Amino acid sequence: MTPLPDTLIYLIETQADLDRLVATFPLPADHLMHRSTPDWEAMASAGWDAVYVSAAGLEANAERHVMTGPSLYGWDCPSVLWLRPAYRLIPPQAEASAQKEPPSYG
Repeated sequence: MTPLPDTLIYLIETQADLDRLVATFPLPADHLMHRSTPDWEAMASAGWDAVYVSAAGLEANAERHVMTGPSLYGWDCPSVLWLRPAYRLIPPQAEASAQKEPPSYG
């Protein structure tokens, strides 16, 4: 899977990144997860294609509780959440053959 060239990906590497995301795209106040989770649909509607949570982002947010503020509860490893299909799939055979071919100098 490869992102398209103009893909807009939000990167979470710090607590501030997650806080900003939840504040910018809040869920309705009566939603159970309104303190901890952004409104993914609103984010996609605003033009974002994906959210990437890095290892640093997971570590920075590891001790945050889901019911008290922004949290990455349930995100267990660096991951991409695709909000819209802004990527192309590469067949495994094509990817493997591309890696095996020697460079051309000529």
